[in-house]
Amino acid sequence: MAPKTTAVRRLSAAIMITAILLPAGFGPVQAAPPVEREWIVSLGPGGDIAARAKALTKEVGRSPKHIYTNAIRGFSFRGPERAAARIAAKPGVRQVVRSEPVSLIAESTPSGIRRIDARHPTAADAHDSGFRGAGVSIAILDTGVDLDHPDLAANIDAARGKNCMGAGPPEDGHGHGSHVAGTAAGVADNGIGIVGVAPSARIVPIKVLD
Repeated sequence: MAPKTTAVRRLSAAIMITAILLPAGFGPVQAAPPVEREWIVSLGPGGDIAARAKALTKEVGRSPKHIYTNAIRGFSFRGPERAAARIAAKPGVRQVVRSEPVSLIAESTPSGIRRIDARHPTAADAHDSGFRGAGVSIAILDTGVDLDHPDLAANIDAARGKNCMGAGPPEDGHGHGSHVAGTAAGVADNGIGIVGVAPSARIVPIKVLD
């Protein structure tokens, strides 16, 4: 019986040591709550976007944060990954992706500007040859232009601009005109944003679209 007695003593000692090491009130480990993130949901065609967004998020106990009707048809909401997966599996949902902040620290050249050799990192380009649009005016007939944009303001000829949609300056209330203006004459070498085809040209904002 001696071996059995020794085994019982060892087990008792192990239990005592465990009891000493464990803090008072120690219980089962609680699972960490699911991480809440913002998600962007792209919907297929058909139906009222806002109504569809409300119905889909209600199924996972959430509500829409933003409704998108221009660049994409869809909405955003905040919730855990399992909620995003449930919505992604629903009919009529094209894609669900995590919404992440995007920042641009340094100036960049869009691929289209490189492709036409206006400014190319490895090949001789128009900018290197001195063709930067100096002395040229470019009228942007669009939704207006963001008159205070740091990549555009230095090149905007506001005096010749015109708002054909109403009173006030030709300020961009949509974003498309500013995008076009940046492609045409985004300011070079200011350390931020993008470079345009003709960064020394003057931008004349003509607002013809709302």
